[in-house]
Amino acid sequence: MNVQPFELARFQHENRHRARVVLGGSGIAPAPAAELPRAEPTFSDADEPAFARAVARARGVPVESVLPTVGGTEALFVALFGLVSPGDRVLVETPTYFPLHEIPRALGARVQALPRALEEGWRLDVDEAIRLLDDDVSVVALASPNNPTGRLTPARDLARLAAACEEVGAWVVVDEVFAPLVQPRPRAAHSLHPRIVSTGSLTKCQGLPGLRAGWALAAPEAMQSMKRAKGLSSIIGPSLSVPYAIEALQREDALLARALRITHANHARWRGFAQARHALQWREPDCPLIAAVKLPEGVDDVKHCEALLEEEGVLLVPGSFVGLPGFVRVGFGAEPEAFAQGLEGWGRLLDTV
Repeated sequence: MNVQPFELARFQHENRHRARVVLGGSGIAPAPAAELPRAEPTFSDADEPAFARAVARARGVPVESVLPTVGGTEALFVALFGLVSPGDRVLVETPTYFPLHEIPRALGARVQALPRALEEGWRLDVDEAIRLLDDDVSVVALASPNNPTGRLTPARDLARLAAACEEVGAWVVVDEVFAPLVQPRPRAAHSLHPRIVSTGSLTKCQGLPGLRAGWALAAPEAMQSMKRAKGLSSIIGPSLSVPYAIEALQREDALLARALRITHANHARWRGFAQARHALQWREPDCPLIAAVKLPEGVDDVKHCEALLEEEGVLLVPGSFVGLPGFVRVGFGAEPEAFAQGLEGWGRLLDTV
């Protein structure tokens, strides 16, 4: 199995310690200690079913449709590992979160791109996806909201795509880790159609990355293969995280209200920054946590981000690492004071372009 490097994760991991401000992160700044869930830690594996029940209540689905995982990426891994076979054709949106593309490719599938374009408002062309369906397609994979653009795929389009997939025996896998901050909040994608497998976590919108608490939602037919796949990864999640994750789901409204306060303040500052620099192009995201921003014509995004880190101590994510050369991914989850400092540093570099 030839697994390609996850350049986005590598770039952030290797450079985060050098950054004064992280402006390209995709999550809310970790919640302060006073706002963190408080629970009694446990070393018992028996609490994982309790977490599944908490997810079911929070997402409005039957508990038997919930598979707890170690974060959102493991949820994607078990879903795709369980549903994709070598030689299958898998339709994957682009740009997208790297594992949605790389896991099927590493499994020996033929990955075919479903492009999103700034000129089309980053809309997923569901009609084109349906046209491409055939008996050799096992999965259509996407994130809603999309990473890095923040664009939501409407529920009616997801349901229509899932119905078409059912006719050819395919599945729709939807990473909806950013959905909790969309207003109004959408239903869990799995609840729209049984042919949809959806994944989520408490990492991004709730400001709790250290918990590594995630889940996949699926119908029984998919669930069996996904459980077998999980037997090759974590088997069972970290029991110490479970009581905190349950408490977090019970207090999720408060955690999300904090996140919305942060992103609202940062977007207000961002709009003034972007309006003063007409060479930057972007579209207002449906999820306020992330957006894809087109750099001035001719600017190399990787070199630009490297220079920004070196000269200003500000970490942005090059678009080339998410399938969008010439763009950067901007994150709006930093504390507002840090976000403002990051924009000031980036502005100084942009003024030299």
